[in-house]
Amino acid sequence: MEVDAYRVDFEEAKTISDAWLIMSDVQFVGLASKRLLKYRDGIQNDPVLPRCLWTGAIEAYSHCFATGRRSRLNKEEVFDGQPDALKMHDYLLTLRNEHTAHSVNGLEQSEAGIMISEDGEWTVANLADFANAPPTDIVKALDQTSEFVWNWVKLRSIPVHDELLVKAKALGEPTIKSYPKIKLRMKHWLQ
Repeated sequence: MEVDAYRVDFEEAKTISDAWLIMSDVQFVGLASKRLLKYRDGIQNDPVLPRCLWTGAIEAYSHCFATGRRSRLNKEEVFDGQPDALKMHDYLLTLRNEHTAHSVNGLEQSEAGIMISEDGEWTVANLADFANAPPTDIVKALDQTSEFVWNWVKLRSIPVHDELLVKAKALGEPTIKSYPKIKLRMKHWLQ
C-alpha cells in the first residue's frame, strides 16, 4: 500500500527513521533465526540455506551497533543493568567477526589428503566443509537478544514519535502539505 507523506527536516524525523531501520534489522534477525531453528528441526540437508540465514542474521544484528549513515546503538545504553545480555551481545559480535568478517573460525574446516581406491588409483582428496551455522543454543541466543534490542528501541522511539507529531501538527496541515512529497510502502510488520 502506498501513501503520500511529506518530508520534514525535524531532528525527530531522522531519529525515528533510524530507529525504524534498526527495528527492521533486528526483526529480520529474529525472523531469520526462527527460520533457521525451524529448518534444523526438519533436519534438512541443504548446505546453502542455513549459511545464508545465519550470515544474514548476524550481519543485520551487527549493523545496529556499527558506524554508518544512520545512528548506531550504544551497547552500554542498550544493555545497561543487563550484564548477561551484554556478555551475549559481545559474544555474538565476536562470532560475526570470526564467521563473516574474517576467515578464521571454527565453522570452516578444510583438510587435504590422499585417497587410494580399491583398484589402486591415487587421487588428492580435498575435504572442505563449512558448518552452516553455530549450534542451536547460539542461534536461540541471537533470536532472544534481537528481541530484547527491538523492544529497547521501540520503547525509546515512542516519545520521539509523539514529539514529531506535535511539531508537525503545530505547523498545520497546509504547511506540511507544502513540503516535498515522498512515497513510502507501508510495512505492517514493523507495527
